[in-house]
Amino acid sequence: MRGALVQSCNVYFYALAERVGLERIARIAQDFGFGRRTGIGINHESAGFIPTRVWYDQHKIPWRGGFALNSAIGQGDTKATVIQIAMAYAAIANLGKLFVPQLIERVSGPDGMVLASFPPRLRRRVQVSKETIAFIADALRGVVDDPTGTAYAARLPHLKIAGKTGTAQVFQRTRLAEEESSRLEYRKRAHAWFAGFAPAERPEMAIVVLLEHGGSGGRFAAPIAIQILNEYLSPRHETTNSLAMAGSSPSQSNLTRKSQHERRSQ
Repeated sequence: MRGALVQSCNVYFYALAERVGLERIARIAQDFGFGRRTGIGINHESAGFIPTRVWYDQHKIPWRGGFALNSAIGQGDTKATVIQIAMAYAAIANLGKLFVPQLIERVSGPDGMVLASFPPRLRRRVQVSKETIAFIADALRGVVDDPTGTAYAARLPHLKIAGKTGTAQVFQRTRLAEEESSRLEYRKRAHAWFAGFAPAERPEMAIVVLLEHGGSGGRFAAPIAIQILNEYLSPRHETTNSLAMAGSSPSQSNLTRKSQHERRSQ
């Protein structure tokens, strides 16, 4: 499973879906917030859609095993919004805590005094063990860090990121080479996705990048997401490191500088 996530192997998840079944896939997806409005407060928010066997029966659509296979890779009748993806990846980063998304953290007056604050609100804990979530988080880290990972080419050695690339087809066609698909009419090109969080070891930020008709997720969406994460997190960590250096003893500072010099030399 880890290798399948790292390398984005659809065939593995087709086989897994045959064993698991559509109803179990739908139940876990809904537990992570898919198929329901998030409550972020934006008018006309879409609920997305997670298909079930019951839904197909109600709509008199003849059942096909391929429905479950498509759902396993987020294709077919499955629909998800960017904010739902962000919530789900934040839940993985938080070891199963699914939070209500918020647009406002606090309201301050002209003098800087906080007039109102909106602390995070926990919606629920997803019904998945912490061990399983930790396994998935490790696999997502491999997507970026492992040489076989689909986002490896976009990685930054100093920033550990966990994430997943996605290339969602919107037009039925036979598999094309990437350079061929880039010559398709714009509306027929796949959507490029990247979703993840960083730093992988102590997450501070979850991110989702969707490029509509952008092509390959690993080639086009991942570099954008990783650049955003780097520009947001690097100044924060540099400030923290500077404060830590300022508070250390002279001998500690010298040792740190010596260690940094040795690393640069290597």
